[in-house]
Amino acid sequence: LFRALSVFAGGCTLEAAEEVVAADLDTLQSLVAKSLLRFSGARYWMLETIRQYAAERLAERGVEEDELRRRHGVYFTTWAERGESELMRDVAGLDRLESDHDNVRQALEWALRASEPELAMRALFGLWRFWFLRGYLDEGRRWIDRVLASNAEVDPVVRARALVGAGELAMRQGDIERARAYKEEHLAVFWEAGLEHEAARTLASLGNLAAEGGEFDRGRSLFAEALAIHRRRADDFGIAHATAGL
Repeated sequence: LFRALSVFAGGCTLEAAEEVVAADLDTLQSLVAKSLLRFSGARYWMLETIRQYAAERLAERGVEEDELRRRHGVYFTTWAERGESELMRDVAGLDRLESDHDNVRQALEWALRASEPELAMRALFGLWRFWFLRGYLDEGRRWIDRVLASNAEVDPVVRARALVGAGELAMRQGDIERARAYKEEHLAVFWEAGLEHEAARTLASLGNLAAEGGEFDRGRSLFAEALAIHRRRADDFGIAHATAGL
């Protein structure tokens, strides 16, 4: 377990340790008692010199290391995907993402090396709002560019959802033309897939872009189209967003 815990970057929660390295509480506590592991803030972590030593011991066991890094990568890309629906509800969720940001970075690196672009793209959709709200705009765009550059064959809707974050981060940095290109691309996919709700959100976002560029008539048209869809779906948040845009 001491060797295996070195796959985590910046520590981990009990849940992650149980899932990724099959940890049990008694053995974790034994490592804490031996000062090989620390516990604070609901997280287990190692001093970096100790973690490096554990990683060297793990590297000697090639197949075991490969499997643990795969489990770590799958766990944290899948966990990050939940960000859009679960972790963005409050500051505590954002703080949890902040605590495991290094693990997520490592998982994205693994997904790129292991040719798992769909896992990486799903994670991007869960992470973009975190990057947006916490100011990781440059980093978020770098990750998105690297993942999209793979040009791998993935579900078009998965790719489109990754483009949502690409467009929002580009818009936040004033890269209007690139933001518009991203948004128009994923809007077309959402329409084709019958994802009316996601299409409506994109219409409102394109309305914001039009307003930023002084195209107020176009912006009003886009917001009005989004508002009609949100009203039909009785989506209160969507109604509020589109009305605010108008």
